[in-house]
Amino acid sequence: MALAPIPADPDRRELNETKITAAAKQAMGSAAPFRGPIEITLSLCYPPGSSMRRGHVWRVTAPTTWALASFILPLLQGVVFVSAGQVARLTVEKTYGARPLTVITIGRLLGEGGLTRSHPGGA
Repeated sequence: MALAPIPADPDRRELNETKITAAAKQAMGSAAPFRGPIEITLSLCYPPGSSMRRGHVWRVTAPTTWALASFILPLLQGVVFVSAGQVARLTVEKTYGARPLTVITIGRLLGEGGLTRSHPGGA
C-alpha cells in the first residue's frame, strides 16, 4: 500500500505532520491499522542542489535518515500500524530530483507458510 505522494520539500518544513497524517488516513480509509510484521519504505526526493549539479543523485547531507524515520514513523502509528515494533524492515532513501516529493509505502511481511519476500536468513 502506498500513501498518496506528498509534494513537499522536506528542507523547508513543508513536509509536516498534517500532510503525513492526512495521507495516512486517506490511504487507510476505514480499515483498521495493520497488525503483524510490516515493511516501510520512505522515499524523500529533494529539489536539485549543488551536489546534484556535480552529478550526485543521492543526498548525503542532513537530515539523517534516522531523523527522518524518527519524525515520520510516530505519525503513522495508530493509523497505519498498531506499534512501531511491528516494523521489521525499514528503508529510507534520500535523493535529488526534478521536484520535491515524499512517498511512503507499507507492506505486510508474511511469515511461516506464506513468506512472500526473501531475506538474508534463507527460509
